[in-house]
Amino acid sequence: MADYYPALARAVLKLENNNVQARQELYERARAVIVAELSKQNSKITDPVIVREQAALETAICRIEREALSDQAKQAENNGHREVNAADELNGMLKSLGAMLFSITFVVGLLAFSGVIYVRGLELVDGGVIGYPMLDGAMAILLCLFIPLSWAILRKTWG
Repeated sequence: MADYYPALARAVLKLENNNVQARQELYERARAVIVAELSKQNSKITDPVIVREQAALETAICRIEREALSDQAKQAENNGHREVNAADELNGMLKSLGAMLFSITFVVGLLAFSGVIYVRGLELVDGGVIGYPMLDGAMAILLCLFIPLSWAILRKTWG
């Protein structure tokens, strides 16, 4: 009984388009060649030997098809991983963009709030309610509160 797998595997690798239809055509040609060769030796070969040879060929065909399906499954899995990786990368970029926008909004909000406090304080200084050094002290305290608060929020946002 011959081992048809190596010859069939080489023939499949040499196929221009390695798809199901091309492989099936190759298998049909192989079946025809086996039958023709065995028919030439008709007087020397018994029916059980012919059946055994055809079974060996079919076994080789099944093995090649299993490997082809396995390769296709691996390619599909790899493509799926690439798609998942691309989705994860996009998700990461969106989170980074969201964190950046939040950070910018937070800092602008703090600057605007500080600006409003400073302008209101200047009005109080102009009205003689408080002195300018008191406004400077209040702004310094505000700055001392906002810097650690900003740092903590930004660290948490950027994770």
